[in-house]
Amino acid sequence: MKSFSKINRAMKATLTLPLFLATSAVMAEDYVSFSDAEFVDFTESDAEFFTLGSRYYFDNKTTKGPLKEFDYLNTVSTVYGFVGQVNQPGPNSDVYGLGGDWFIGRFLVGAEHIDNDAFDSSQVRLGYLFAPNFLAKITLLDSDAAADFLLTATYDHDLGNNKYIGFTAEVDDEMDNLTLSSKYFTPLTNGEYLTVTGTIYSSDLVDDSWELSSEYFFNKFSSVGATIGDEEISIMGSHFFNNNISLRAEYTDYDNDLLGESISVSGVYQF
Repeated sequence: MKSFSKINRAMKATLTLPLFLATSAVMAEDYVSFSDAEFVDFTESDAEFFTLGSRYYFDNKTTKGPLKEFDYLNTVSTVYGFVGQVNQPGPNSDVYGLGGDWFIGRFLVGAEHIDNDAFDSSQVRLGYLFAPNFLAKITLLDSDAAADFLLTATYDHDLGNNKYIGFTAEVDDEMDNLTLSSKYFTPLTNGEYLTVTGTIYSSDLVDDSWELSSEYFFNKFSSVGATIGDEEISIMGSHFFNNNISLRAEYTDYDNDLLGESISVSGVYQF
C-alpha cells in the first residue's frame, strides 16, 4: 500500500509539473506606477534632449507576458506629468507637461497642458466606450492649434490564446490629416513573443509617410526591435534587470540632414 501511495504521488507530481511550468511561463505581473528618464543626442544638429516623466494608474495594469507589454486599449484612469530640456546651439528650451484621463462608467474625460519657453498648448478629451474593446473620443485643441479638434477611434480585437490585433484611426476636423495604425501581438514558443506595428500618415499639407516596426522578445525581460519608414530607420534593445527596473537603447538614422542620427538611452522604474 505504501508503494502504491508513493507511485500515486509521483504520478500526480509528474502530471502537475508541466502545468505549473506552462502557467509560470505566461504569469502576468500587475503595475500601477511608471517613472522614466530619457536622454537623446542628435549628432548633426548638436542638440540634446532630456526628459523625466511619471504616470500613475488608479487600477492595476496587467502585462501580456513581457513586462513592457499591456492591452492595446487602455481603460484605466491615469494621471501623468513630465519635465524636459532641449540643449542646442542658441537658447536652451525647457518643457513641462501635465495631464490625465478619467473613466466614469463608460465615459472618458481627459485634459493635458504643455508649456515651454516658446509656446504653450492645452487640450480636452471626451470619449465613450461603446464596448470594453472599442473607444471613440474627441480631442478639443486650443485656439493656437492648426485644427479645432481631432476624432479618434481605437479597437482592440482579442484573437484568443493571449493574442490581439489593435487598430487606431485619427482625423482632424478639416480632414487634412489622417493617421491609421495597427499593432499585432502574439506569443511564440518557449516564452518568446512578437509584436508588429504599422502606421500610415496621410496629409494634404505635408508629404504622406509610413512606418513599420517589429519587436522580438526572447522572454519577458529582454527584447530587440527595428523600425523602417520613409523618414528613418532605427534599431533598439530593451532589458529588465528584475520585475521593476529596465533599460532601453535605440539608434536612429533620419532621412533629414538637419537631424542626421540620434542615440537615445532611457530607464524605467515600474511597480
